[in-house]
Amino acid sequence: MKKTIILSILLILSAGAIKAQSPILDNPDNRPYWGIRVAWDYSLPGKWNFDNGNSAKIYKPGSGFTLGAVYNLPVVANLYFEPGVTFYYNTYSYDDLILSEGDYEETNPKIEKFGFRVPLNFGYRFDFFENGGFSIFTGPELCIGASSRIETKHFDEVGIDYNKNLYDKSGYMRRFDLAWSAGLAFHFASWQINVSAAFGLLDLHKNDAKFHENRLNVGLGYNF
Repeated sequence: MKKTIILSILLILSAGAIKAQSPILDNPDNRPYWGIRVAWDYSLPGKWNFDNGNSAKIYKPGSGFTLGAVYNLPVVANLYFEPGVTFYYNTYSYDDLILSEGDYEETNPKIEKFGFRVPLNFGYRFDFFENGGFSIFTGPELCIGASSRIETKHFDEVGIDYNKNLYDKSGYMRRFDLAWSAGLAFHFASWQINVSAAFGLLDLHKNDAKFHENRLNVGLGYNF
């Protein structure tokens, strides 16, 4: 994880250090702009890791989406800073968990989460032709969870204890997270396609088992 962060930063700094008098690395038409972003998220919840060195796979991967806006601010040459705010909805499910009440039984219920993220990315753009190119970017991402619930298909049969918000005092998850993201963006005029990964840096559990969330994202953006 640390190697990924360091490599991403070095790639961006190297691009700035070798810039030449060419639009590829130093486009004179750079300007600040707003953009909108939508993405498909592939959630990759980590294992539960215990102090004794043991670990357990509790969750299976899931999916979701993000929707938000960014502001791209040129810094020097094609180096830019891009903060943003996004709304997210993500899911993943338990692995080999059975909930039962009387004759009713449900296997591997789903966890549904939604909230807000604040990405703070630095990137470098390479303009290989007049209206397009690609960029590399990396940076921290603040995450604020609004809700995290264990959802079951039949609320009445399972009982209310299985449908609580996991961020409540009686829940076991923390609502604040910090991730580090890195990725590529391919630009076509005002449109762009993003591919990125985010690695959770904080322990999200209130109990003795440490737990981190990671994600892969494939997104589409439009810049004004």
